[in-house]
Formats: sequence, C-alpha cells, structure tokens
Amino acid sequence: MEENVLFKIGEYVLYKGTGVCRFEDITEREFGQKVRKYYVLKPLEEARSTIYVPADSEKSLAKIRKILSEDEIKAIINEMPKESADWIEDANERKSRFRDAINSGEPRRLIRTVKSIYSRRQELLKRGKKLNMADAQFMKEAQRLLCDEFAMGLHMKPDEVDSFIAEQLK
Repeated sequence: MEENVLFKIGEYVLYKGTGVCRFEDITEREFGQKVRKYYVLKPLEEARSTIYVPADSEKSLAKIRKILSEDEIKAIINEMPKESADWIEDANERKSRFRDAINSGEPRRLIRTVKSIYSRRQELLKRGKKLNMADAQFMKEAQRLLCDEFAMGLHMKPDEVDSFIAEQLK
C-alpha cells in the first residue's frame, strides 16, 4: 500500500471528542462490495476500544490532529488568565456549548469550559450549594482531555499537569 499519511504509526494524536490516541495501523476493511482504507487509533483512556477512521473521509480525518508541542502548550497556558469564563444560565444552551467544546478538542474552548464551571462551582459553594451533575461531568471531561494532551506534549504524567500549569502561571 502506498501511503500519503499525515501521521506515523506509533505516533500519538488527538482524536476530537475522544482524546489522545495512538496511531496503530492503516488497514483495509470490506463492507458489502466496497473496500475502504482506515486509520486505526487506540484511545489511551479506553485501552479496549479501537477507532477506525475512514482514510477517504475528510470530515472524519478533520477530527484527527497532531498533539500540541511544548511551546504551543506553554503559550496556551500563558493565555489562560485572559480566557473568559462566562456562565450560560440556560441549561440547554450551556449543555450544548459544553458538549461542542468537548467534541472540538480545542484547548482554548476546553479551558473556557473548565474556567466557567469552576467559577460557578466556587460561587455555589459560597452559598452552600453544589454544582449539578451534568456540569460537574462536563468539567471532569474537559479537564481529562486537556490534561491528557498537555501531559503527552509536555512529556509528563497527566496528574502532574495541574501543578505544572500553576507553576507556569506564577
């Protein structure tokens, strides 16, 4: 098979909405009468899962991108204080925005999501209240996606990312 591939087998990539994946293989699969080429991705978070991305689908390929470099990550971290954290009162609109941010895999959108929910949580805590489950889940997922990618790009463990970010923002 001649290959004109943007990624190398063994390389780590980001698959939007899923997170960091290992680019495992390029394979062909037959469905019905048609044989298609697929890129095979293994999510880090779900070792038993496999994602087959049709190599001829621009929409599917647009969901894969290279992991951010150390310099790109540091630039994003330095911009974090400037990111707005506006709260959306309408629950349906908020869920839709948070879901879109997570599915985008775009770090700045994920940061805005985390900041917005974190600020809301702090505000609720002052009044003796808790964050609702949906918002807490969106925050957890956005943080996971950010930490996994940042850890990969910074060559560290995901649980070291928070302290690295805190150190960079001092």
